[in-house]
Amino acid sequence: MTEKRTGLFVGLAIAAVLVVLAGSVGGQYLLPPRPPATLQPATAAQSFAVETAEFDDARTVQVAFDAGNDTLLTLPSGGRVTKSACADNSTLKSGQLVASVDGQPILALHTSTPLWQSLTPESEGADVDAIRVELARLGADLNSTGKVNDAVLEAVARKLNPDVDEDDLPKLEAVPSERIMWLPAPEVTMRSCSAAVGATVEAGAEFGKVKGALTSARIEALPLDLAPGARILKVSGVTVPVDESGVMTDAAALLELSGVYSRGTEETDGGGMGFANSNDSKKPSAPGVLALVENSAVSAVPPAAVFGVSESGGCLTAQGASFAINIVGSRLGKTYFTPVDAEAALPTRVDVPKSTDRTCAT
Repeated sequence: MTEKRTGLFVGLAIAAVLVVLAGSVGGQYLLPPRPPATLQPATAAQSFAVETAEFDDARTVQVAFDAGNDTLLTLPSGGRVTKSACADNSTLKSGQLVASVDGQPILALHTSTPLWQSLTPESEGADVDAIRVELARLGADLNSTGKVNDAVLEAVARKLNPDVDEDDLPKLEAVPSERIMWLPAPEVTMRSCSAAVGATVEAGAEFGKVKGALTSARIEALPLDLAPGARILKVSGVTVPVDESGVMTDAAALLELSGVYSRGTEETDGGGMGFANSNDSKKPSAPGVLALVENSAVSAVPPAAVFGVSESGGCLTAQGASFAINIVGSRLGKTYFTPVDAEAALPTRVDVPKSTDRTCAT
């Protein structure tokens, strides 16, 4: 074979290969593109996993506060006011020296019976017992009942002269009513002050007004679908127990909440807290969280797995068999439940229901 004929065959072979390659490449552009795997239609779920969870049934609520009327504090003696611990929205405590008149300190005391006369040795009665109870609460070693004796007089003298050494402590001849100011509570918040330092006053003159003490707190619009169980209320960093009605009247709980109430009403007379309407009168209120005392162990599935839903229950199906559940809550795309039959074994997966209108029996 000649060199020319050999070259001709080689050229034809190369041309044929190029034609085939060109056809393949062109076909790639003419065929419809295949979508990437992430864009292909998803396969519908046939079942859902049953998860375990801790459920506290926490609800955001509004807490309304009820308080008594403001109380007027009066100075027990007249003269020139030389000291005053009063300031708007300040706190005064029982056992504190709250003022001085003509240089004589005035002691604030919370007693069940306001002191209306000086108590001489051997005096006894409701007013003496009230003084004894409060002095004992403040740390004095006294019985709650009894007569005025040296121990009572010494306890009062210590409160009137906190910076005096024991050896120099003046001896009182009586509990001086003219140097004791009555407080309506162990701790009060002043709404306003009337007797400025330097003012000349008479006995019984107004010293200031105390904000009404907290008498109760309650949850406005208590949720109707709460899970059963004892509950607590958390509001402004304070946690207190709450009953099924959502009302708090327990003395210890109110004492905890009184600080929340006082701090909130310091801001423009409650404007910082907001207001809740009750019986056509505005009550100061604050947001809180109502939750179970102890978390409940529950199970959770997507809402799409539940069918035959009633007021508090529903149904699930697993491997063709349906079973009833108690729905305890729903949050963040999960329905939380407990099985009606607590003894039955709970499946790890449940089926997608054919219809949400069916019942557990169908």
